[in-house]
Amino acid sequence: MAIRAFFLSLLLLLICAACKKEPLFDGANCEGNCYILTGKLYDPAQGKNLPGVDLRFYYKEWRGMASSRTDYLGKAATDADGNYRFIFDGTNYQNKIGSFYMEAYKDNMFHDVYDGRKLPHFYLDSVQYGVPFNQDFPLYKPATIEIKVLAGKLDSGQSITVSQNFGKRGFVKTISGTGGPVNTTFTFKTAGGLMSYVWATKADASPITTIQDSVIIHANTTKQIEIRF
Repeated sequence: MAIRAFFLSLLLLLICAACKKEPLFDGANCEGNCYILTGKLYDPAQGKNLPGVDLRFYYKEWRGMASSRTDYLGKAATDADGNYRFIFDGTNYQNKIGSFYMEAYKDNMFHDVYDGRKLPHFYLDSVQYGVPFNQDFPLYKPATIEIKVLAGKLDSGQSITVSQNFGKRGFVKTISGTGGPVNTTFTFKTAGGLMSYVWATKADASPITTIQDSVIIHANTTKQIEIRF
C-alpha cells in the first residue's frame, strides 16, 4: 500500500508539473526575426482606454483533424494609456498551419459573448519581422438581459425566433409551436452601458411579424423586457 501511495503521489506531482506552463518569451527582448505586437485596450461604454489589462499571448498549431498544440508565448500588461507591447522571436512559427491569439484579463470584463476573454485569432509571416503589428480591442463590462416572450397561441409548424446583440455576435433562441400559448423567458449576456438590440420574428405565419426593441442596461445588473405577439 505504501509503494502504491508513493507512485500515486509521484504521478500527481508529474501531472501538476505538466499543468504549469512557463512562457517561452519575456515579451521585452528579442534578437533575430522579431514579431512586435502592439495595440490598445479600451472600454467603448465609457469611451476610455483601459490601463492594467493583463494580456497572455498564444500560438495554436493545427497538426491534423483532431490534433493541435498550443504554445504559451508570454504575457504583458497595458500601460496607463491602455497601450500594450509584446515582442518575440517568430522563427519557429514559420511554415506551419496555425494562428496567434491573445487573452485579456481585467476584472470581470469580456471581449466576446462566446469566447469570453479570448481575442480574435490573427496571422503573422516573415513580412511582419521588425514591423509593429497593431491591433486595438474593446472590452465590455457584463450585464444581463431577460427577454420575456408572450403569445396567445403558437400553432404546430410555427416558430418564434429571438435574437439579441450589442453590435457584435449575439445569441439566437427559437420557440417551436405546440398549439398552445407561449410564456417563455430567455436570458442573454450583453454589454453593460451599451445599447442592446432585440429582434423577435414569428415565422411560418401569415403575416410574418417582426418586433424590435432596444435597451441600455447598467453594468453588472439585470433588466427584463417583454415582447408580445
